[in-house]
Amino acid sequence: MRLSLNVVKQVLEISSLKELRATFDRLGLEVKNVETCVYFDGRSDEIATIETLANRGDHLSQLNIAKELSVALKKNVSELPVVKDEFPIDENLIQCLSPNTISLGICHIRVSPFSLSELKLPSWDLINPDNHPLVALGNYVMKELGQPLHCYSAAKVKTPFRSVEKRIESFYALNGYHYSFPEGTVVIEDSVQPVAVGGIIGSYDSKLDFNEFEIYLESACFNPVHVRKSRLFAKIDSEAGYYFERGVPRTIQELAIRRFLKILELSGISYEVLGYHLVAQPNKTKSLILTKDLLTRDIRVNKVLALATDILSSLGYRVSSDSNQEKFISVEVPEKYEFVIDQPEDLVQEVLRFFDFNSVPKPALQVSFFMPRDNLRYELEQKLCGYLTCNGFKEVITKPFFSPKEAQFLKQLNLAGDLVEVTNNQEAQYAYLKNNNVLPVCRTIALNLNRFVNNPKIFEVGKLFRKNMALEETFLFGGFSVPVNDSREVRAHEDLSKDFLANCVFGCLKIMGLLEKVVFKRGENPLLQFGFEVFLNTWRIASFGAVNPDVLIHYDIMHPVMFFEFSLEPISELLNREGGKYVNQSQISDQPKAFRDLTISLENLIELGNLTRILKDKFDEIELIQVIDRFENKNVTLRFYFQHMTKAFSKSELDELMTKLSSEIENIRVMS
Repeated sequence: MRLSLNVVKQVLEISSLKELRATFDRLGLEVKNVETCVYFDGRSDEIATIETLANRGDHLSQLNIAKELSVALKKNVSELPVVKDEFPIDENLIQCLSPNTISLGICHIRVSPFSLSELKLPSWDLINPDNHPLVALGNYVMKELGQPLHCYSAAKVKTPFRSVEKRIESFYALNGYHYSFPEGTVVIEDSVQPVAVGGIIGSYDSKLDFNEFEIYLESACFNPVHVRKSRLFAKIDSEAGYYFERGVPRTIQELAIRRFLKILELSGISYEVLGYHLVAQPNKTKSLILTKDLLTRDIRVNKVLALATDILSSLGYRVSSDSNQEKFISVEVPEKYEFVIDQPEDLVQEVLRFFDFNSVPKPALQVSFFMPRDNLRYELEQKLCGYLTCNGFKEVITKPFFSPKEAQFLKQLNLAGDLVEVTNNQEAQYAYLKNNNVLPVCRTIALNLNRFVNNPKIFEVGKLFRKNMALEETFLFGGFSVPVNDSREVRAHEDLSKDFLANCVFGCLKIMGLLEKVVFKRGENPLLQFGFEVFLNTWRIASFGAVNPDVLIHYDIMHPVMFFEFSLEPISELLNREGGKYVNQSQISDQPKAFRDLTISLENLIELGNLTRILKDKFDEIELIQVIDRFENKNVTLRFYFQHMTKAFSKSELDELMTKLSSEIENIRVMS
C-alpha cells in the first residue's frame, strides 16, 4: 500500500517516513521505497510504498498504521476530526439484513455541486482524479480508515435498501460488464432491483453521474469469506473487494460517514443530511487465554506477562490477569481484529511485532543441508537474483502449468507442438506443463496490475518442460510493464523502457563476466514483437525483447511489457569449463543510488530516446533515466539515477552533476 506522511501527521507527530524504515521493518511492514511529491496546490508529501502483512485488513488503513507507529514510538495518537452532529434517523432506509451482512449503514446526503480541486485533502496521492468528486472522496476515506464507501445516485435508487443472499445470473456492473454470481451471494437491493453486489461492485443503473450531487452513501461490513467466494466465482477484481476480503471492522461504518462529511465541511462545501440508518448483527465477543508458557517459548524476559499486557493494551485489547499475573492473562479481542486474531499464537505474534522478532531464540537445526551439486550455478543464481532485486524487481513463485485456453493460444501461433499434457491434473488450469516463460511472466504481471500494483517488475527461477527434452532447462526469467498514462507518451516510455531492459541484461552479463564475450543477434520468437538472442560461442544463453501485442491482448494487458530470460545450464557449463573464474569479476557497484528530477522543454530538441542515450554515454555516473511526468506544453520531467563505483554522492556533487546535465541538454538543443 501507499502510505502518506500528510495523512499520518493528522494523528501522529512525526516529521518523515524515511526516518522510520527500521520501525516499519520491526512491525513486519517492509518499506519498498519512499518518494517525495509536490501537489498542484503547492503542498509536499512523502509517500512510502509498504509491503503489508498478508490478509491483515487493519493494515490497509492509514490510520491503523499510524496507531501502530504510535505504540512502537511510544507517542500519543490524536483522534481524527469527524462531524459530531446528530443525524436525523430514517428507519425506512433499510428494510432487512442478510446473515452475512454484518453491518449496513445508509446516509442520504444532498451536497452543493463542487469540483474535485475544491476538496481539502491531506494527500492527493490516494485518489483517482478521473472519478466523480464524491466517489473520489469516498475512495480517500477508504484508504484513510480502511472502510470502503459506495455512492448511489439518489435519483436512480428507490428506498428502502435491503440485504439478501441469492444467485444472480446476470448483473450489469458499473464498469460496463455483465457478471454472474453464485448462490449465497450478498446482494444489496432497493425496492425495485439489485443495486450492488455486497463488498464487490455497484450496478451500472445506480451509478452516480457527474452532474449529480445527491447520494445515498453506503458504509457496510460483510463476511470476508462470502465476498471472496462470490468475487472468485465471477472472476472480477475490485478495490472494495480487496478490503472486504481481508476483513473490515464492524465498528467503523458510522465513523467513515462522519469523516466523509467532515472533509466536506473542512473544504467549505455545504451539505445536508436528509436521513441516516445503521443496522448491525449482534456482536460476539472473542476472548483468548494467553499463558506464560506460550509466551516464554519466544520471549525470554522477566515479567513477560506484564510486557504482553502493556503492548496489547496499547493496541486496544482489553486485558485481565489471574490474581498474581503469574500464569496467564485473559485477552478480549477488539472488533477491529476479529478477522485477524483467532488463537493465542496470533497474540504472541502481535507481542513480538512490538517487542523484537530478532530476539527470538534460534533453535538448532535438526537436519543437515547440502549445497546443490552444481555450486557454481547456485552462486550464479544468487548473484543474478541479488542484482535484479537491487534494481527494483520482486521475485515471484508461480505454478509451471498452462491452462487449456493458454494452450489453444499457443496452437494458433504454432508453438504447442512440444507441450506436455498433464493426465491427472487436479484443476483444469493445470492441463499442460509450461514450454515457454513469456506467458507466465505476462500472466503474473496481469495479476499484479489487477491488484492495483503500478508497473510491476518481477522475476523467477524455474524450469521448462518440453516433449523429448534431452537436457533439464532451468531459467532465470522476468519482465516489467511500461508505465504509459497517455497515448502521446508511448514512444518515449517504450524507448526508455528498452534502455532499462538492455541495462538489466547487460548488468547480468557483466556480473558473470560475459559482456565482452557474447554476440547479440535478432531473435525470431513469435511471442516477442522485437527481440534479441545472446550467444556465447554457439550456445544461446539469453534472450530479451518487447512482448508481442497479441500476447498482451490475451491477458488483457493495456501497457507494453518487456521480457528477458537467461538459460542457467549452458552458462554454468561454460563457466565450469573456465573454472568459474568469471563470476567474481563483477563490476557492479554496491554503492547507494541517488536520484534527482529535472523538467525540460522538448521544443527544438531531438527525440527523447536519443537524448537519453547521448546523456548516458556522456555521463558515466548515470545509471538510469526515467520519464515521471509529461505536460501539455511539451515539457517533460526526467528522473536521473546516479551511482558511483566506490562512494556515495554528496549533495554538492549531485548539484554539480545536475548543472552539467542542464548545460549539456541546452548544447544538444542548439546543435539540433
